Amino acid sequence: MLKKGQESAPFELLIGVIIMIAVVTLGTLIINSMNEFSCNSQIQKATLNLSNTLLEVERGAPGTIRDVKIHVPPCAAGIYLYHNPENCNNCIRHPGKCWTANYLLNNGNSGLTCVDIPENSIIESEIDTGRENDSFPISLNSDASFGSGNYWIKIEKMPSGKLEIKKVTT
Repeated sequence: MLKKGQESAPFELLIGVIIMIAVVTLGTLIINSMNEFSCNSQIQKATLNLSNTLLEVERGAPGTIRDVKIHVPPCAAGIYLYHNPENCNNCIRHPGKCWTANYLLNNGNSGLTCVDIPENSIIESEIDTGRENDSFPISLNSDASFGSGNYWIKIEKMPSGKLEIKKVTT
């Protein structure tokens, strides 16, 4: 004959397993959400930093130079500079056409920051990120791209008004 405590043991074990599965699932969802938030914050900071530096150099006199460090986290496919009028409806100085700094995350999410420099600005980059064979075709059509990694770059306004992006040599 089973005692009272023995009869309820299988039911208590089942309840315990269900609670454990729920806690582990919830914990995993919270950790993934925090990682995604952290990645978004890092890539947005890098995109804004690049945009602000480009704007500062463009507004300066010819010969203006700024060094900037850009960190594109591993969770991001990269940052891409485009001269794309379709994305610039929110540009303050140049609503019809402008430059945008777009970012793409490995999970497929993306975003953009308007680089509020004139549409006729020319940006040339010597940065080779090795992303030509990337599975994201967005990188193939950009004017400059930065894949995941750390970059120390120099942005210079040339006498012609063109902005040049170069690696800083140490």
